[in-house]
Amino acid sequence: MLAKAAGIHIGELVHIDYSWGKVDFEVRPVQDVCFESCGMAPAGGISMDIEPDDMEAEDTVTVVWEIINEK
Repeated sequence: MLAKAAGIHIGELVHIDYSWGKVDFEVRPVQDVCFESCGMAPAGGISMDIEPDDMEAEDTVTVVWEIINEK
């Protein structure tokens, strides 16, 4: 669409550059031992109401085509 609006034609695909970003996740288990040593362990065990946050990720791709000017 952009090439057509500019009055040009695209030819062969010349190059693709993809950003190989890395997403790191960190997980830390909650252990009853910590609560027991602090004197905070409930009698019936531990019950937590946990709701994860939304995760966001993005990538970047640069694509280069040959431009054919047909005048």
